[in-house]
Amino acid sequence: MIKIQTIEIEEFRGIRKLNLALNGKNFAVCGRNGTGKSGIVDAIEFALTGNISRLSGEGTDKLSVRVHAPHVDSRDNPANARVRLTVTIPSLKNKMVVIERSPNEPRKPKIDSSDAAVLDVLRQVEEHPELVLTRREIIRYVLATEGKRSEEVQAVLKLENLNHIRSTLQTIANARVRDAKALGQSADSASTALRTALAIPKIAEAGVLSAVNARRKVLDLAELVALTATTSVKDGIARPAEHAKLNVVPKAAAVTDLQDLRAGIERLRNCTSDTAFKSALEISLELTADAEVLKTLSREDFLQTGLGFIDDAACPFCDDQWELAKLRDHVGAKLRSLEVVKARRAVAEKAIEPVGAMLGELDEVLARIIKYAQIAKPAMSSEALKLFRVAIEETKSSLEDFLPLADAITALQSPPLPSATGLKELDAIESYVRSLPEPSAADTAKEYLIVAQERLDAYRDARRAKVAADAQSDLATRIAKSFADTADAELTHLYRAVEKEFAGMYGTLNSPDEADFAATLVPSIGKLGFDVNFYGRGFFPPGAYHSEGHQDAMGLCLYLALMNYVLKGNFLFAVLDDVLMSVDAGHRRAVCTLLKSRFPNTQFILTTHDPVWLNHMRAEGLVSGRSLVHFRSWDVETGPAAWNDAEVWDEIEKELQHDRVPLAAALLRNYMEYVSGELCDRLHARVEYRLDGRIELGALLQPACQQLTDLYSKGKEAANSWNQVDIRKELVDRSDRLSAALKATGADQWQVNTAIHYNAWASLQKKDFEPVVASFRALVECFRCLDCGGLLAVLRDGPTNKSCSCNCGKCTFNLVLKEKG
Repeated sequence: MIKIQTIEIEEFRGIRKLNLALNGKNFAVCGRNGTGKSGIVDAIEFALTGNISRLSGEGTDKLSVRVHAPHVDSRDNPANARVRLTVTIPSLKNKMVVIERSPNEPRKPKIDSSDAAVLDVLRQVEEHPELVLTRREIIRYVLATEGKRSEEVQAVLKLENLNHIRSTLQTIANARVRDAKALGQSADSASTALRTALAIPKIAEAGVLSAVNARRKVLDLAELVALTATTSVKDGIARPAEHAKLNVVPKAAAVTDLQDLRAGIERLRNCTSDTAFKSALEISLELTADAEVLKTLSREDFLQTGLGFIDDAACPFCDDQWELAKLRDHVGAKLRSLEVVKARRAVAEKAIEPVGAMLGELDEVLARIIKYAQIAKPAMSSEALKLFRVAIEETKSSLEDFLPLADAITALQSPPLPSATGLKELDAIESYVRSLPEPSAADTAKEYLIVAQERLDAYRDARRAKVAADAQSDLATRIAKSFADTADAELTHLYRAVEKEFAGMYGTLNSPDEADFAATLVPSIGKLGFDVNFYGRGFFPPGAYHSEGHQDAMGLCLYLALMNYVLKGNFLFAVLDDVLMSVDAGHRRAVCTLLKSRFPNTQFILTTHDPVWLNHMRAEGLVSGRSLVHFRSWDVETGPAAWNDAEVWDEIEKELQHDRVPLAAALLRNYMEYVSGELCDRLHARVEYRLDGRIELGALLQPACQQLTDLYSKGKEAANSWNQVDIRKELVDRSDRLSAALKATGADQWQVNTAIHYNAWASLQKKDFEPVVASFRALVECFRCLDCGGLLAVLRDGPTNKSCSCNCGKCTFNLVLKEKG
């Protein structure tokens, strides 16, 4: 992909103006919390993707890049804010490209190239926001729920649509199954209606033909020899008779329907003793026995959403502080109990199905009775019966929805009954039907065949719909299963490769005690289980026995394994933002070694608030002394301030101009402690060890000065042996200047000269302190190259100091004598 050469930031987040040269190499940003490190991370992410993770996602609904990415003093004019990256693309022969982006138009980067190949690489980078990683994100891989981990890992693998597709296919399959079930009930109702009209015990070709042909014989119509999909049982009846039927109540069919309606109402009235009602009610009531079960059942989405907000051991619901593992286990247990409850719910819904089917049949019979009232001559009232039908449909819907369970139970215990007015309407309709004249044998046969044809048509339609629905249900179910099985198989293969590399890296970090470390990534429907071996005692979740530091290391290793798998040779760049806060010192060195050895071609940009971690990076060669920035403070008006000579001396001078000697003294002391530590590290000076780690200025400056004095002495001897007259002369001059500076500052007698000791600085007057500042500034300059301004550093060849040099190389001298030959 890319490597960053330079970054220029203006009026962005907490930064007013900052330029950094990364030169395509590893780069470290150090500073205590609140000094501006995150501003650099945000700037890189924004320039590459147009987004800032800290301003998006959960809990950031009131934040936006356009409003909150500019510096707070530039929020009214976001066009002033910008980030400019100069990057090289190794795959395109290190082609150099400039990318500039402003919060004013975050989706419109300015790129100084229209080359399709360049734009394609930058598009790939934009599609991988995980190249910028924070500890908050990295720990999710380790401590997340199985469902959340699956989402996080698949996002890195660019498979974030996998669960969505799987879920969509399963949703479609479930919907088709429900449709098939509902249409099956409609087909059963249509079958019952047809059997009732034909007065036969079951729908079979022989029985239907026998019943129909008996009536056709009365009408001298041809006998039907087969019942096909297009056979009309009323074929041959004159159209006037058919037309007349449309406006006349069929007495025989109406009497049967009225009997069925009465029976259905009686069944509702005696529901407490009805077998189907009792069974459904008993199973449903079992679910209400445990109040927690009911809460868990109805709060599945609530718990799943809340689990994603658990962070820093604070409960997202009540804000109480928990042990993080206990809180996740607590919520996870509730979700696991849901699986059992869902199985019990399925049993209850299965028991309710017959009741719903009965209500559906009753609804259709009632619809026919209401129709009889409408075509009666004169039309009869059926408003109360219509309300009764609405109540039946609502009850049926409550049972099908199942939740809230209280509504379903109420429907089972007290199903709707017709009102007194409804019963009067029913009595009136029944009286009307029974008062109709008895039709002749021929009219009875005609009525029979016409009604039979109507219900046969309805039955055929219902059966066709059911067959089609069953086919769709079967196909959707097979597709969902096939996709899930294939996805799981491929993910299992993929995870095997990732877990092997992950385990290898983590084992290396924790060798020798966990050299045989192993891990398992187990995918299932929408989930990703993650268990790790604990000293051969078995596999457990990472949070079970491993410490927070080990969990951090696992998160980093899993991230690196995933990125290496996804990008392979293109994993050339990554930002790791304070990702190893709790890893102990010993393992930090191993991390440095891991990053250097496993990813020699990857440019890592690392931020840390811990100077010790920064020193580990430098000591192990992960970053060089030139490839870092160390922030000392931050101010809303000026932004982050690095340990930079020019800025420090300017600030000291500013404080002195306002006669604020104590503040100037504090700045001088802090800077001298910082630069003395840098000098001791660069010159390999010996510093007295302290168990509490508190090494103050006196313990740092004197060893640095003594080491430089010794180096100049060795350098002069080496120059003599090599006959390097000019170098020796320069070293003599530098040595003289150092001696003068040491005397001026009293650093050569630091422990005994209290007059220049920093404890006395704050009590000095301005005119007394100004010479102190000048003398220490001159002392620091003795450690720098006059051309590039860089601090001198010893270059070693194994355990031996070989030479001393600056950044530009102009101030370089040997420390090794020429062998006499």
